[in-house]
Amino acid sequence: ASNANFISIPKLTNPIKALVKIRYKDNGTLGTVYPISDDRFEVIFDEPCMAVTPGQAVVLYDDDLVIGGGWID
Repeated sequence: ASNANFISIPKLTNPIKALVKIRYKDNGTLGTVYPISDDRFEVIFDEPCMAVTPGQAVVLYDDDLVIGGGWID
């Protein structure tokens, strides 16, 4: 994902586990989030996630707390 914006952490420096949502009503899928640069990260889902589409927002959660997000590219 690009144009990353982190809210509950200053920046992503190490991989983290997160609940990842890619749609408004998405229940989310667990995944590992890897930093690529200050404004980019990659998500490896624990289970397949259908219809991941460039241009959609991706939002990272720790329970109900928003960690941050970016745009799928």
